[in-house]
Amino acid sequence: MARVAVVGGGAAGLSAAVKLVELGAHVTVFEQHQTLGGRARSDVIDGCVVDTGAQLFGSGFAALFDFATRVGGRALLVRSPGRDAMWRGRRIHPITYGNVASMVTSTALPTSLKLKLATRYLPFLLRHGDDLDASDPLARGGDALEGESVADWGRRELGHDFVELLAYPLLGAYYGGAPEATSVVLYHALARAGLD
Repeated sequence: MARVAVVGGGAAGLSAAVKLVELGAHVTVFEQHQTLGGRARSDVIDGCVVDTGAQLFGSGFAALFDFATRVGGRALLVRSPGRDAMWRGRRIHPITYGNVASMVTSTALPTSLKLKLATRYLPFLLRHGDDLDASDPLARGGDALEGESVADWGRRELGHDFVELLAYPLLGAYYGGAPEATSVVLYHALARAGLD
């Protein structure tokens, strides 16, 4: 029997460990924290449960949902109501990212950005929908859209508000990234998946 060490007890490490066990290997998982979960875990700090990493997985994360079901952890996944909010102009504005109706009616976004989203970005996402796969952004022709950051593309195509009010909050809150360091094709793929 092969002996295998897996470094990291997040989703990828645990998935690899389960597959290796299914193939007959003896697996030891090494994780730096006391609990498993990687960036998708909660910690208890002074009696309060605090989400310390990524906690939102959209419907496009089919492999993660299948894995959770396979290992008996599906009950740990809780459906979110999908409500977000944005702080702008000294107040909180409710918005549901990815929900076209919410984005149009929310006071979170300026009217000029809403018009650009409706007339340019949504049609762009729908037109390139078959080329945009969040699990493999460069598959099926997505590489034809590659070549710059979403910050550069967004400022040029949709303006400063697109980057500041959509790209920064989404990438920072959900993915721990910045528009300057995120490829435009990955952002488009995530935005397309978010429409679901």
